[in-house]
Parts: sequence; structure tokens; C-alpha cells
Amino acid sequence: TLTAGTGSVNLTDTVGVGVGLGAVTINSANNVTVSNTFNAASLTQTAGTGTTLFANTSSITTFGPGTNLNIITTTIDIRADVITSGGNVSLTGSTDVNLYGAGSIDTTGTGAGGTVTINGTDSGTVTLNGTVETNGAGETNSGQVDIVTIDGAIAVSNIDAGGSTAADIRITSGGINSLTLYGLLTTDGLAADADVNLISGAGIVDGNAGAYNSAAGDSGLGGEAQTGIGIGVGKALETTMATLAAIS
Repeated sequence: TLTAGTGSVNLTDTVGVGVGLGAVTINSANNVTVSNTFNAASLTQTAGTGTTLFANTSSITTFGPGTNLNIITTTIDIRADVITSGGNVSLTGSTDVNLYGAGSIDTTGTGAGGTVTINGTDSGTVTLNGTVETNGAGETNSGQVDIVTIDGAIAVSNIDAGGSTAADIRITSGGINSLTLYGLLTTDGLAADADVNLISGAGIVDGNAGAYNSAAGDSGLGGEAQTGIGIGVGKALETTMATLAAIS
């Protein structure tokens, strides 16, 4: 357990390599920087006033069930590969939550895939340029993906919750803020499909010509898009969903 108060936590060397650590908790800190390989049963930060950075030289691997990565702070920057082996990921930032293109979040497990929950509190934004994958192994369930802001814009790239038994992808940008799609949202599973649900207080925008949603939705509604001022502001929203309900 680490308590830095107004100070910062800098982990520049490898942590838990060879013999992984148990649960690691950071009770308070300004900035937290993880610059190298980090292996532990879980990593939890309960409060922060600065930036928590997983640098692009690090690979964050956590093991075991439960919420294996749980970060609450002001800004979260992920430039590394976060691998939880079936554990859950929960990220909460009051200013920004950023997943850079060099980074990824992978909750694929030997059994069910872990869930991914990302919250932008206050006016916090969420920008995911890296990939998110929550597939379960074999015939197990994939992990659900929930991304919500209170009053911030959201932009996401590829999110894959397909696998065998797919899980929902639910994204809501609060306030009068847009939701931009730069990649593929996948919820079509080999055994069972799930839904993509998109809600925006402004517009749902296709960020490039190749962005679309994939959700087979064999039974009932394949997905739902709800916006405050219209779908495809500036550009059209493309979809391969079986059914897309657009509610303005």
C-alpha cells in the first residue's frame, strides 16, 4: 500500500517480475508513473490529483479474478499494453482518459473475458485510439464494455467484445458532446450476439470512411443510437447492424 499525499509515485524499474506481487493499492498521489513492466494480482488507485501514466515502455499485466485494474484520478494516460487475463478494468478520470495508439486494453481470459468500464466525471473526456478486446476463451462470455461521460466528448477506435458469446458495448457521451467512431465496434459472437448502444447529447460521427459497427443482433434490436441533434453530423454513420434504431 502506497500513500503519497501530494507527492508522486514513480515506478521506473520492473515490478513483480519473476514473482508477481499481490494486490497493490495507491491511496493518494499527485502523479503516478509506471515506466516498466508491472506484474501484480491487482493495481488500485483510489485517489489522485494529477496524471497516472502507463508509459510506452511498460507492459501492465495483472492476474486473478475481480477488478484487476481500478484507477480513479484526474487524468489517465495509457501508452502501454494492459493485460488482465480475464480480470476487469475500471478507469475514472475527471479531466481525461486516454488510450494512445501504441497502447491496448486486453481482458481476454482463459475463461470469461473481463469487463471494461470507463467513466469521465465532471467534464472529463474519453479518447481511445488504441484497441480494446474483451473476448472470452472457448464458449465463455466476453466482457461488457461501458463508456460514459457526464459532460465530455468521447472518441473510440476498435472495440471487440465478440468472441464466442458476445457482450454489449454501451457508449454514452453526456452533455452536448459528440461521440466519434474511428474504428470497428464488434459484438457478433460465434455462439451468441450482443448489442451496440450509442447515446450522444450532440452527434454520433463516423470519424473515417472505414468506421462502422458490427452487431448481428439475431433476436430483437441489434443496437440503438440516440442523439440530441442527429446522427452523422458532418458525416454519415455506417453500420452493419441487423437493426439500428435512431432516436432524436
